[in-house]
Amino acid sequence: MLLNTAKSSVNTFTLMKEIHSEPIVINNNQISEKSSVKFLGIRYDKQLRFTNLAEAMISKSTPAYHAIIRPKRAGASAHSLGMFFKSRFLSILSYAAPAWFLYLADNDKEFLKKYQRLCLRVILPQLTNYDERLQQLNIDPVSIALLHVA
Repeated sequence: MLLNTAKSSVNTFTLMKEIHSEPIVINNNQISEKSSVKFLGIRYDKQLRFTNLAEAMISKSTPAYHAIIRPKRAGASAHSLGMFFKSRFLSILSYAAPAWFLYLADNDKEFLKKYQRLCLRVILPQLTNYDERLQQLNIDPVSIALLHVA
């Protein structure tokens, strides 16, 4: 197999703020260095921080949020909407969660939790408490659900 140097990049992961490394040259072509890399749908930066990941996950799940409103207006049961939430939302929000969730900043974790609260409020507007909504639909909070993904 031949390496395509035009499509290759070098990524150095470190906790240091700056790193000075020698350029890598293969067949007289210098391999470009990137500050972040997207691998299997997850973007990693040099310090292995997952900045903007929560926003990206929510962006991917926004069409599903809008798709929940129509059946809700048509009279779909909370149970059906809960199943839709689990299959559509949690599958997106939990993608590769064991690799990134523990490393999210607290404000990003809170951002995901607020989004879950919003979705559950659409499904069960008659309940006023987030914990009651979780219990009624048999759904774990985001912090627990994403940690237990296998």
